[in-house]
Amino acid sequence: MKEIPTGEPRVATKGDKVGGAGECPRPVAEINARLHEQKIIGGYDLTKDYPHLGNAMLVAVTEMNTREQIDALAKALGQVKSKK
Repeated sequence: MKEIPTGEPRVATKGDKVGGAGECPRPVAEINARLHEQKIIGGYDLTKDYPHLGNAMLVAVTEMNTREQIDALAKALGQVKSKK
């Protein structure tokens, strides 16, 4: 994925890395279901609203999330990605 420099407004295209959005290796619904099994709220499925981004998910974290929660999400996403 290519990074979109901040301050340069334009429409994102498939393959762009936009904030926390990125193309997923599996359907977002499947990823979110696996995350839910671990009591983790997954990302927003961008597929219907932004089909030009491909199979994309938006994930957001804030100051309300602990480092441990963010690490758990990252680990769980890595596990979902590697499972067939």
